[in-house]
Amino acid sequence: MKFQHPGADSTNLSLVARRSSARIEGRLRDARGKLLNKGYATARANIGGRNYSVSGQVASGYFSLHVIPGDWQVAASTWRSPTFGGELPSPISPGARPTPDYIDPPAQWLSVTNGVNNCEFVTEDVPASVSLMAMVVGENGIVLKDTTVQIPGNPFGEWQEVDSHGIARFTILPGLNTISASPSWRVAQWEQLLFPTVSLNLTAPSNYVVLIVRAPTACLHGTVSDQEGSPLAFQVSGNGQVQGTNYSSVVCPDSELGFCLPVIPGDWVITVPDGVANGLGFQSPRSETVLIPATGLAPSVDFVLEPFAGDFRNAQWSTPSRKLTGGLELELRAQATLTWRIDRSDDLKT
Repeated sequence: MKFQHPGADSTNLSLVARRSSARIEGRLRDARGKLLNKGYATARANIGGRNYSVSGQVASGYFSLHVIPGDWQVAASTWRSPTFGGELPSPISPGARPTPDYIDPPAQWLSVTNGVNNCEFVTEDVPASVSLMAMVVGENGIVLKDTTVQIPGNPFGEWQEVDSHGIARFTILPGLNTISASPSWRVAQWEQLLFPTVSLNLTAPSNYVVLIVRAPTACLHGTVSDQEGSPLAFQVSGNGQVQGTNYSSVVCPDSELGFCLPVIPGDWVITVPDGVANGLGFQSPRSETVLIPATGLAPSVDFVLEPFAGDFRNAQWSTPSRKLTGGLELELRAQATLTWRIDRSDDLKT
């Protein structure tokens, strides 16, 4: 459980272990019905404001997880510790993880009652791999040697340092892949540059991508403070989209606790990282979207952070607003580090 300490007063915090009274029994098979001999299963739930998780191995196509009644999210994988929707594996060195034979099936929600509760996962065969050659260059076309290329969305989570020609080579799965460049961990001369990320649907047997690193042309000024106006020394990050390419920028506050975020013309989304704010007792602030003009001064962005009020596990819906297409749009304000399940009725009267 996550706990906000009230201050100077001492606090007695009890963590209560629950004895399981239910069981999730599952099967893991391929699209042809064959039960798979190995794999891993994980389930997690938030019950009564407390987070629970259990894990187990798959043997002869079956797994069993001891749980308690409640709504559980269950995931399975044939080759790694399972991840849930929206999570990506951390990039790893080539060859550090075995090549999977199957694609991980999507996670499932299961309403668990006392006794045995069943679920089944069906995997798909990994398609034939394709090759990717990615080159990292500056705006002047000169290759940047001390850089790395990452493919975090690929099941292998690969990263590679470029060679003397500024090129990194990969064998990846076809389909939508996210490709990004970043400075090498060994050098710091590229810190003032903006590194790109592109998402491309790669289906050809051989693919070639050029990643262009840009130099910032403007500075986005702003501050981060609490409700009393006291400045907070929080890191600020930005993600800008320019002609189909995403560029990221990160800055720490200066000596006066303001920030100057290096940017280039385009649409930028500016955020204060959730983990930093939540860890110090502040709610996750709303991201700010700004347009950096090609000429003239860039706008300023000021964040005012609010402390957690009461039970910060509660989620709140904004007042519905009607869209031009006739539908309704709602915004969910909630703790960013938790998983929220949203149910809807089949009509707006219920």
